Amino acid sequence: MAVRLGVLAVAANVLTALMLMGLGVGHAGLAYASSVGAFVNLTRAALGGAARFGRLGGRALLASALRTAAASAPLAVWCWLALPILAVRRGLALDASLLAATIAGGALVFWLASAALRSPERGHPRRLLPGRRGD
Repeated sequence: MAVRLGVLAVAANVLTALMLMGLGVGHAGLAYASSVGAFVNLTRAALGGAARFGRLGGRALLASALRTAAASAPLAVWCWLALPILAVRRGLALDASLLAATIAGGALVFWLASAALRSPERGHPRRLLPGRRGD
């Protein structure tokens, strides 16, 4: 089953990429095609899991997705504001430093927005650390 899902996701990715390349979208189309493939994989895995294990808590998943989307809005604004700064070439070292600072700032913006939305997923990465309980 997992192999079939993977093949389906790759096929969706390739077909979307070919379609978007024909439309002249460029490299952004490849990123979009990758997202389509991942979404197909997620959808099929969720449907397969629901068929095998029963209800998966759709309301909780939807609430989580909506919180994540809401926390992504300030991140999108951050990225939009950073575009003019990153568009100017200043040399590899400075460009890399500005990009790293932009990424770190974006992570902080998203983290703070998710905290303001009381997103329970914020605690999950901490549980992955050694010595932490997974309850």
